[in-house]
Amino acid sequence: MTVNRLAPRPPPSSTPSPLQPLSPRVKAPAEQARPLALNSKDSFQPASSAKASVTARRATESLQRAPQSGGQAPRAHEAAQAKAQPQPAGFFDTLGQGLQNLGQGIQDFAEGVVQGATDIVQDTAQAVQQGANAVNNAVDTAVHGTGDFAPNPAPGFATTPPGTPLPAGARPVQAPQPTGVPDVSIDPDDGWIIGAGPTGPTAYPPNTPPSEVHPITPEGQDPNAPRPTIIFTNGILTNSADQAKAAQQLANETGANVICVHNGTNGGVVDVTQAGGDILSLPGNPATHTLTNLLTQAAQSGQPVHVAAHSQGGIITSDALQQTKDNLSAQGLSDAQIEQIMGNFHVQTFGGAAPSYPSGPHYTHVVHPGDPVSGPLGMGNPLNAANAIANGQEVIIAPNPGPIYDNPFNNHDFSGYAPQADLSP
Repeated sequence: MTVNRLAPRPPPSSTPSPLQPLSPRVKAPAEQARPLALNSKDSFQPASSAKASVTARRATESLQRAPQSGGQAPRAHEAAQAKAQPQPAGFFDTLGQGLQNLGQGIQDFAEGVVQGATDIVQDTAQAVQQGANAVNNAVDTAVHGTGDFAPNPAPGFATTPPGTPLPAGARPVQAPQPTGVPDVSIDPDDGWIIGAGPTGPTAYPPNTPPSEVHPITPEGQDPNAPRPTIIFTNGILTNSADQAKAAQQLANETGANVICVHNGTNGGVVDVTQAGGDILSLPGNPATHTLTNLLTQAAQSGQPVHVAAHSQGGIITSDALQQTKDNLSAQGLSDAQIEQIMGNFHVQTFGGAAPSYPSGPHYTHVVHPGDPVSGPLGMGNPLNAANAIANGQEVIIAPNPGPIYDNPFNNHDFSGYAPQADLSP
């Protein structure tokens, strides 16, 4: 590629001019500023260099037209040359500094986002923990366990004569143990059978045959007299010692022996969550497993079987009865035979939280109109009650033991239901 020079200026007119021609010394830079011909693409000059050449040439021509006096022309020519020289690449320095600042800004922003997210997660976790603690405290304060407010039994209740033999593994009942997690405990008697023993309330291993469990007997009566036995399952927030107190009240009210399937407590929130799983018939509740084994064995005896349940114990009982029917079916019994066997069961629920129960047994459901548990969940719900009555089950509305404007859970206490208990089918 060739860069052509500008066309030469026309010759000066014949009119004399006061301007003096430039000296050869001044013309030399103009000759040096002429653009060079580029012979190939390998000799390509940057645009900035070409622009500088053109600028220098134009500056020289301007000098030719300027007056020559006092050495001003050389100085102007030198200024033009200085202007025509390529300047340092300050733009790239500024751009680099800007990019560096931008990178630091992005890094600072990212660190701020991460720190902010971390703070949000920590604050949320703390709020959730505080909320769980508040809910658990409210449940523990408002909701009463099955054995709460049961009359104090006589000294030495649930005690067998000294030297009474116990099956392997039987031991005194134990209190729930803390886990280190706030409001969460482990109940060592969960799923065990609670009865009497030489030192008082005693826990029997879950697989103990019913005939080897010493029952809790009515106070003031001959402990060895023959009488029916009730299998009793408790609700939430009840340790095994309190369940034994409730069992003693049940024995005194009915004149029957009582053995218990212990539905262990792990704290209010955990207990309520487990009850929700029981309504959905989710597996894993040790009390359901133990009660199913006891009911399956009792069904095979052909004798009347008395079952009682309070609150969550009603859900456990409903699930265990259905699993008992499934066990009998697995043994090859027909549906008619199963219904006939299940007719030997007499089930009483007190403020039960189950919405329905399997067919076969004779049912009596006792509810208080002010019970905040059985009201929405169990037989206090008109739809559940209507369905139960349509299937031949009895629903009894008993008077509230306490005012509904106080703590409504007072109307859910087992101690207020126990006077309604009896052995009638």
